[in-house]
Amino acid sequence: MSINKWIIVTLGFLVMLLLLVITTLFTSNGNALNNPNVSYLDNLSILETFIESVIAAPVLETLIFQMFIYWSISKLISSKKFFLVIYLISSSLLFAISHYYSISYVFYAICCGLVLSYSYFIFKEREENAFVFTVLIHSIFNFILFVIGVFINN
Repeated sequence: MSINKWIIVTLGFLVMLLLLVITTLFTSNGNALNNPNVSYLDNLSILETFIESVIAAPVLETLIFQMFIYWSISKLISSKKFFLVIYLISSSLLFAISHYYSISYVFYAICCGLVLSYSYFIFKEREENAFVFTVLIHSIFNFILFVIGVFINN
């Protein structure tokens, strides 16, 4: 029985949204979206912020943290079971390190990295366009954060 790809995309998005809510509950200021270390975004217009966060970041991060790591590890490890564990750990940890804004955000980013990496793996195994669907999950999620951020800042 095969799970429809849109169900995987939706579930991936919903898990990331749930993780955001949980992270927000445990942050000191009660707002996981308000990261003071991302202040460079304050200097960008709304359009520039949209392009960077909803288009560029998901594309580049999927290339680096899912696609490249998947390819690299697949060249080194032939065991499918061992490959998946090493891939998920490597991909999610590197994704989290690149999102180091606070310690609570790192834990959140590890979880999001796991969702994105596992989604990439599922689509890759099904021989579907893993890159496009992983970017889609990430972009939809970042779009929601972008819209919330616009309302918070205005």
